Amino acid sequence: MNQKQPSPTVPWQGAIWKAAIHVIIVLALLAVFHQIVPRFARTFEEFDLMLPAPTVLVVNMSNYLVGRWFMAIPAVLFLLALDVAVLFLFHSIPRRGSILGSLWFAMGLAVLALIVLLTIMGLMMPLNWIVDGLATA
Repeated sequence: MNQKQPSPTVPWQGAIWKAAIHVIIVLALLAVFHQIVPRFARTFEEFDLMLPAPTVLVVNMSNYLVGRWFMAIPAVLFLLALDVAVLFLFHSIPRRGSILGSLWFAMGLAVLALIVLLTIMGLMMPLNWIVDGLATA
């Protein structure tokens, strides 16, 4: 008679968490490209290194974001709003929506992970060259 009924779950609760994780990762990447990459670029210039293609790409992306922040902010906000909209749309579909939302989330994480790996690789290659050069000197 007084059976405890399960609490109703918000159908988009999963979408909110997935979107929040994407937003946090994108904000962290923007901070890295705005604060950390320019410092590495100055170090590479001081050592007058011939930079490999991944490093040039990372430095150019950073320069673009720093130099055109007024264009980058609306573009990033638009992409994040699109991400949130797609996640909410998928999670509103009965039965298979959660699976589609999870696939969209995983795809977004994969793209962000590739950007992170490219950034790390681009910054570490010349840094290793500097350390090796200093060790042999």
